[in-house]
Amino acid sequence: MWKSIITFRSEKQSSYFRIDKVCINDVEQQIETFKLDSGQFQNQTISLYGKDVVVSFYTKDVESIAFIKES
Repeated sequence: MWKSIITFRSEKQSSYFRIDKVCINDVEQQIETFKLDSGQFQNQTISLYGKDVVVSFYTKDVESIAFIKES
């Protein structure tokens, strides 16, 4: 499981715990190597899935996402 820290362009942050899957437009990405590079995923939907959590955002609203392995 992973902890995610999302920084929005508005400079607000959100954290979600126990994430086990990240998708861009419903295509699963590798959490271990995931990077939200500028221009790579413009105007797409990013979704985080985990135990008791499902959240989605537009990539244009997100500045960065960090994933930290939970022990």
